[in-house]
Amino acid sequence: LDLYRENSAASTLHLSVAHFGPVLPMGPRLGVRPDPSSLSYGGGTLAKPPSDDELLCNEADGIANYTNATSLYYGDGEDAVTVLVPRGGCTFERKVLSAQRLGASSVVVHNSLSSRYHLNVSNFTNLTTDEEFRDPTYEDILWPKPRHDYDCSYARADVPKELLSFDPLPYNGAVNDPVLTGTAEEGNVCALNNDADKGGPSAFASSSSRCPSQRCLLTGKEDEERGTMEACCAWDIHMDMNGDPSLADEGAEHVVIPSLFATMAQGATLNEALTDAGTANTASVGTTDGPSAIMYTRWYPSPNASSFLLWMLGTFVTWIASYLSANTTRKVRKRAERAVAEGRLVFRRAAPRGRNEEEDTVASEADAEDEEAAQQNEEGVNGREDENEDENDGAVRLRGGGPDEDEDEESGALADINLAEEEEKRRIASLGTATAVAPVRVEGNFEDEPEEQGGVDAAEWDLEARRADPGPPPPAAAAAEPQPEQQSGQQQDDQPQQAQRQSSPPPPPQEHLELNAYHVIGFIIFASVALFVLFFFKIYTVVRVMYGLGCSGAMAQVVFVPLYGYSARAIDWIGMKTGKGGGTTSGSKTRAEDFVRKSIFPRFHWCGCDELTRLDVFALLSGYAVGISWLWVSFNFVDPSSEVPFYWIAQDVMGASICVAFLGVIRLNSVKIATLLLVAAFIYDIFFVFITPLIFNGDSIMITVATSGGPPDADPDFCEKYPTEPECQGGDPLPMLLTVPRINDYRGGFNLLGLGDIVLPGLLMSFGARLDAAGKLVELCTSAASGAGPTERTRRWSLRSLLCGSYLTSLTLAYAIGLLGANVAVHLMKHGQPALLYLVPACLGAIRRPRRQEGRRLTEFRSPPDWK
Repeated sequence: LDLYRENSAASTLHLSVAHFGPVLPMGPRLGVRPDPSSLSYGGGTLAKPPSDDELLCNEADGIANYTNATSLYYGDGEDAVTVLVPRGGCTFERKVLSAQRLGASSVVVHNSLSSRYHLNVSNFTNLTTDEEFRDPTYEDILWPKPRHDYDCSYARADVPKELLSFDPLPYNGAVNDPVLTGTAEEGNVCALNNDADKGGPSAFASSSSRCPSQRCLLTGKEDEERGTMEACCAWDIHMDMNGDPSLADEGAEHVVIPSLFATMAQGATLNEALTDAGTANTASVGTTDGPSAIMYTRWYPSPNASSFLLWMLGTFVTWIASYLSANTTRKVRKRAERAVAEGRLVFRRAAPRGRNEEEDTVASEADAEDEEAAQQNEEGVNGREDENEDENDGAVRLRGGGPDEDEDEESGALADINLAEEEEKRRIASLGTATAVAPVRVEGNFEDEPEEQGGVDAAEWDLEARRADPGPPPPAAAAAEPQPEQQSGQQQDDQPQQAQRQSSPPPPPQEHLELNAYHVIGFIIFASVALFVLFFFKIYTVVRVMYGLGCSGAMAQVVFVPLYGYSARAIDWIGMKTGKGGGTTSGSKTRAEDFVRKSIFPRFHWCGCDELTRLDVFALLSGYAVGISWLWVSFNFVDPSSEVPFYWIAQDVMGASICVAFLGVIRLNSVKIATLLLVAAFIYDIFFVFITPLIFNGDSIMITVATSGGPPDADPDFCEKYPTEPECQGGDPLPMLLTVPRINDYRGGFNLLGLGDIVLPGLLMSFGARLDAAGKLVELCTSAASGAGPTERTRRWSLRSLLCGSYLTSLTLAYAIGLLGANVAVHLMKHGQPALLYLVPACLGAIRRPRRQEGRRLTEFRSPPDWK
């Protein structure tokens, strides 16, 4: 509300709105006041109620009827009037309705000390006939309620009763308010007699926070010997003006004028403006000489920029987590590419096995049987080919060893090449050209590659391409086909190498879990049971602690291990450049990196502690330090997200780390499983958000659990005064989400995105990322075998190739569009939306889009049986 007084600068008061009547139009941006002459806003000249109805409750008491008034009290409506009404006597909506019938254009109801005193009508009135059988007495006074209306822990005083008046009952505000309001210098007796342990008179100073209202309420406790009555600091906060349901039952007209609620201090400011202007007497109402007010909704950005930031953050976290999940295959491709360029890895075509004329018929029948078996395999009938068939057809394997930290992952990464080969065959078939790729045998090792270039010491990397018989070779391939005698000689030469390969130790077990249909069913069952357990047992604190500790470990591996590793190498590099470090120019590891990668317990082989390096210890300590600090803040602040910026920043970092770690371990191996998982999650979200309110008396299990049990049951006004009380706890969202605070919004609040809306679509995006990486690796093998080096390969860039040239790019774009749709729905419906409702259709539609730019597309609804 903007208050305009003659010969005085305009002032702005922030009031609370009513839950009935029209919604005020939004004002201009922050720092700009609306034009006083504009008719689009509420307000008007300030005025008081009629002198015989100061509370505008005569209609509610049956004393007056303003419905059929012959003349409007506040004029004929040509001049807008804002009525200033004290609180008390009847409901808010009845006050505003009476002012509306008297011709007012808006109403401001202000709080008052008098409104906190009432009479116990049942003591002297027949409630059946509403007839008073005796006059009310002092004993019938209902005094203000402790902690609801006042709090003696802030300020308390013994006020001489001779200064107080209760005539008329229950409270004489004209006499009592001046001696119970203001500072000690302004004559507040309560401030003058305030207890010393409650701050004395200084507790009522304008700069003090002990009793910010600078007002006291009488508690009704008397000291007859001293002739005093106890008075305590009064609460003076904004409150919502709720409607009166009885008006609808009576068939009364609707309130069509706006109304606001002001505190006692704000009401005193408005009354002072009326008094200074000499228009406190209602005889001058209807003129434009008095102070005026303009009422409007305080500006806030809609939609908020934080929605865009959260959209970008969610899309980036999903993309980077999916991209990093395929990092191992990309590293192998880069190493192989360097090795081919340097001549340390040789690709050469291996001719198909020859057949004599007598075997042609048998071979044709075998080919027909193989084709039929492949078709059954496409339909999910056949299982994995046996080991003998694998041995005949060949397999792609990568074997190596060395000190590189990613070596174990890389040794199992080329298991993905099997799918890449199958995908490459489909690519070639889809091209429809006459070019065929002959079987490829790859020989070589990486042992000569220096470590600074990503090599592995004392390791032999052998790639043996597995290909089905491609059939009759093309002319170019047939010309290069060796004779059977040459083949037999070649096979004899390869026997020692094969024996060596067979004697090599098996690769280490993979730290990956590939989901199947049983995992999907188990996930839905487990998630449903967990929701029901949280809904009925409300163990939200346990979930918060487990999440904080779990994210600490993920943050150590995802954030601090790379950070400290790069820092060590940076220190060595700086030392080498300045000549003050311990590094060497040969490229070997330097002192700082040796220090952080040295084992803490090198002799403890029996427990595996010899693999624990200083880098791991530093990262774990850092991760758990952040996680435990985050937990401490969450349990020691009422609203940690708003009070401590560290809280939501650390929560976002922890959430992103757990997403990256999750997608690095959990994997999908087919579109069939991805479809099953996302559709199941789609139905799961719909059921627990929209169906469970029909079963559990309007309570949505998903929303209740996500908000830690839902909003508290206590009175919102009480919880605003005592937010740390147990009955006021609840309503805070569980931490498994990304959050961004609203920008330039006086209402506060945050925009939220659950981690489930990241990892579930992220599993499909991770599948696409690994498929892209495996495809590029196979392209390297085929191009090298045909004699074309990696550098000779050209690509024509376009917007279409950029957006649809890879599965990861297409899925990322689809995810961004789906998440944007969810944000638009939130803005339009003014209510939170399950993001999976929009993400699942977008992502499943994108994965089926053909990759025409590369001549490849995903034709398999399920994965090839030999792809792990």
